[in-house]
Order: sequence, then structure tokens, then C-alpha cells
Amino acid sequence: RGPTGLREAVINLETSIRLKSLLEDAGAIVILTRDSDQLLSLEERMEISRVNNADIFLSIHHNSSTADSANYTSTWYHQDHPLRDASLDLARELALSLSRSLPHLNQKASGTYSDHLMYDEGFYVLRESSVPAVLLECSFFSNPAEEDRLRNPEYNQQIAEAIFEG
Repeated sequence: RGPTGLREAVINLETSIRLKSLLEDAGAIVILTRDSDQLLSLEERMEISRVNNADIFLSIHHNSSTADSANYTSTWYHQDHPLRDASLDLARELALSLSRSLPHLNQKASGTYSDHLMYDEGFYVLRESSVPAVLLECSFFSNPAEEDRLRNPEYNQQIAEAIFEG
């Protein structure tokens, strides 16, 4: 939860639903792992991707930090994945688009990273994906000013559009 109680799951879902609309308007077929505020295991998310023969897998998040001033975007890929190069290319494009579209974020901290920096085995959804996969941390909902922006539907649309462009 953010400083005034905004839940990450709610923000992530809103961003995902907005992105889905943009992608479908462009002719893509989009499968969300969830379309309501429900909890799914990581295994269930991967199964949805596999069963639906996804072409890519995006895991959309907003980060949290004990430092109130933290606010940047990060994109993550799995270093040891057979489709690492495609995942890395996608992660870089998404990071660039988010940075361009959200100039108030701390650009010096933004970047694209291997998930091995966080965990020896990497993030489950990136490691177990059968397609190019990227985990996005769009911003920090723990930052009071960012949490306030994330309550604004127009701002959430801006984030979705940045992901779409990437």
C-alpha cells in the first residue's frame, strides 16, 4: 500500500486494462491473467500464458521503497532464458518509452536489468515463460507525489500509452 493506502494490485490492474484496450484497438489479441482484483499464483499466470499461446508476456507492477523520494522505472528480463535477446530488446524499448513519457521520474535511476540482480534464480514469471517476457516497474507508488498521480485516470492512461508505444 502507498502512503495513503492505494494498493499496488489496483494500480497494476488499471494500467493493464488500459493497455489491453490500446492493444486491442491496434488489432492485438490480449489475454489478461486477471481482469478483477483477485489473487492468482505465479504458476496460474504462467499456465494462462501457455494455454493461450502468448507471443509475449508482460508483468506490470509499480514499485515500493522505504525512501519516499524514490521514483523511477525499471524493466527486468531473465538473463538465462533461451529467448533472452528478444526479452532484453523488448525491455529496453519499454524502458525508453516509459522514460520519455514520464519525464518527472528520476531518469538517472531508470534502466533495464537482469532479474539475477534481485534473486539468484531470477523472477519466476520471467524464468518460466515460454515466450519473451518482461517485468515492468512503472514507478514507485510509495512516493507520496507519485501515489497521488496514480489516482488520476489520465495519468494511468499516460502510463498505458507509454507501454503501448514501447
